Amino acid sequence: SPRARSSVSAVSISSRSSSHPLLVLALPSARLSAPYLVSARRSCRFSFRSSASSSSSASKASASASGDSSSLVAPVVAPTPRVVARGGGDDDGGLLPLPLIDAEKYRHVSPGVCDACASDANIRAAWAQLLIDQIPAHQVQARRSEQANVGGVTYEAYERFEQAYHSWLEDMKQPDWHPASGEAPTLLWMVREKERLVREYGCGDVFAAMKDEEGQVALALYPELCAELDGKSELALSPDGVPAVLELALACCLAGNLFDAGAAWLIASEANCVDDECEVDLDSDGEPGLLLNNAKVADTFRAARAFCERDGGWHYDDAAVLSSRLTAKDGSGRPIRRAVVFCDNAGADTMGMVLLARTILQMMGDDAMVALTANSSPALNDVTFAELEAFVDEARHADAVVDDMLQSGRLVLLPSGQDSTLLDLGSISNELHAWVTSELDIVTSHDEWLIVLDGMGRSLESNFQAYEYVTQGTSVLTLAMIKSEINARRLEANVKDCVVRLRTGERQLKNTS
Repeated sequence: SPRARSSVSAVSISSRSSSHPLLVLALPSARLSAPYLVSARRSCRFSFRSSASSSSSASKASASASGDSSSLVAPVVAPTPRVVARGGGDDDGGLLPLPLIDAEKYRHVSPGVCDACASDANIRAAWAQLLIDQIPAHQVQARRSEQANVGGVTYEAYERFEQAYHSWLEDMKQPDWHPASGEAPTLLWMVREKERLVREYGCGDVFAAMKDEEGQVALALYPELCAELDGKSELALSPDGVPAVLELALACCLAGNLFDAGAAWLIASEANCVDDECEVDLDSDGEPGLLLNNAKVADTFRAARAFCERDGGWHYDDAAVLSSRLTAKDGSGRPIRRAVVFCDNAGADTMGMVLLARTILQMMGDDAMVALTANSSPALNDVTFAELEAFVDEARHADAVVDDMLQSGRLVLLPSGQDSTLLDLGSISNELHAWVTSELDIVTSHDEWLIVLDGMGRSLESNFQAYEYVTQGTSVLTLAMIKSEINARRLEANVKDCVVRLRTGERQLKNTS
């Protein structure tokens, strides 16, 4: 059994399908158990080799997912259903809509994802089972955080939450089940209820230890990437006129989004697999999980970045349009002067957002400003505002450019008001609302504003049509790596496709400039 507590040093994973070889890699000390590595529409074989002898017998496990069209499969740790609890906690008083949207018409739901759970009992049951299958990864992270004494986590509290949560999900799988409240059981509602239970049982920040370790690795990579960005010539352009520095920054964003602890198998399938056979180091302390040291994490991130580079173009590729909007050098109207960036995961993903903010500020000019925002409270492995502040505070010591941007006020950090993993632009924090409102008094033309949505949860599973609800002229940039089959099918794309999509709002509101 792969659960056997034996010391292992390598894992070999093979797939019957050559199109999707799989391997789950975790950041340092992130323990992900083999039974939770699941692939869509195929069967996989996982072979573990003991560190004592390369000729020792391999332990084997197999996992398969149904080929049925309603089968929903997600990576480990960073689940596919990523939904924000509207209101940001038990007390949602004071949260306000983003001033750049039509608050009366705005819907964060991306059709075919969140709403499907309310209209189709089979889809709802499939999502409920998916969430149940992710519980073991939560167990691992709860133990890690308790052992590290971070996040206010006690495993005793976590176990009480898990019992209630599992029972609730099992009930939800029944075809005649309906919420007692009478609310529509959308995916948004489901995960809002989960977050309510997390708070009710006092679980704390279950993923705190993992996020801290991911952040440390990202900080070690950060100076190298800054140096590479600074070494790009301003005259270096792609054939369609995109500055090389912007292409690199976007590739780092996409690699960071790919390189969360739940989807790093995508990297390995490109960088570490030959003929569907993959080998990487595992931890050697007897835990049934995967471990990479810092050097290998750095190498793996570089492989992720190479995979995410723009060679041949991304699936959605509006890099050239973004470049022209940032500078307006082609005479296409006013350049963007204000940007609000909504961060996703901790670690490499946050690093990518800082690098993007750094790059677009340099392109936009000395009077431009960018607000980096993050969740006000924990949700899975998403970065919180406190963690964002800590990361940037460390990064600025190695980066005079960002340090100057912070000191001058051109780069600001703000809490978003969110407490889960989707994004509800109709309920943002007072601080973010006040900043946007104040800056709208200075930059009154909405075609000088940009909203950046990072990650599947904030940009694909929610807000994919956000441009339909933002004020006329406001640009919305969607940045994500497609990491689940359900999103790939919905977008007529493939898992591992990159999304760099820019859309502009056309909604005219009263009392707007």
